[in-house]
Amino acid sequence: MKLRCATALLAALPVSAALRAAPPDDSVAFATQAAARAPAVLLPDSSARPPGDQILNLAWLEKLAAKGHPRAMFLLAKATFAADRPGALEWLQRAVVGAEPAAQLWLGRLLVEGRELPPDPERGLALLHEAAAAGFAPAQFELGRLLLRGQPGIAADSPRGVELLRAAAAAKIPEAAALLGELYETGVGVAADPGAALRWYQEAKKLGAPRVEPAIRHLQGAGEIAALALPAGEKR
Repeated sequence: MKLRCATALLAALPVSAALRAAPPDDSVAFATQAAARAPAVLLPDSSARPPGDQILNLAWLEKLAAKGHPRAMFLLAKATFAADRPGALEWLQRAVVGAEPAAQLWLGRLLVEGRELPPDPERGLALLHEAAAAGFAPAQFELGRLLLRGQPGIAADSPRGVELLRAAAAAKIPEAAALLGELYETGVGVAADPGAALRWYQEAKKLGAPRVEPAIRHLQGAGEIAALALPAGEKR
């Protein structure tokens, strides 16, 4: 089964030779280190097929996952998808049982959006809440976005959505800072505040968010015009 899920917010990590070495028995430290260095190409939404060295890593991910490490289970779900192998959904669900936040985010989105699985917004929302409560910034961003707009089966909660976006932005998620800029610029979910919008857009730019420069220039220009319109001696 091919699972399609937007995972651009999941960190892309470099290939490590550690996954090509046999994991020592009962070595939790090795499992954690090796699983954290899975090939960046093995993302669920990637159409690329991994090169030979990265395919070799699947065998070691399987060994780590078989030892019961949730992070390895999640990475194996991504890897089996990218390599066109069966079992991605099974490994994903096992990782969720193991309380792996990245797996909770992925499965939560599939359930909320009704893709590859029957829609179950209630369970999907619960998984997103669990991942966000664990401090997983991509889940905080995704849940914040979802609560801002709501959808059938999920009530909108703008104050909570903005709170989650702030947490994600504090964790250096550029898209969260950019979205906060948009909210303060348009007054959606918060009181309109051009100054706050500009600060969030600037933070988003600093974090590497694309396409925020036009908004920054627009707000800076609007601020200069407003300053010119003030009576002499007054400052904004």
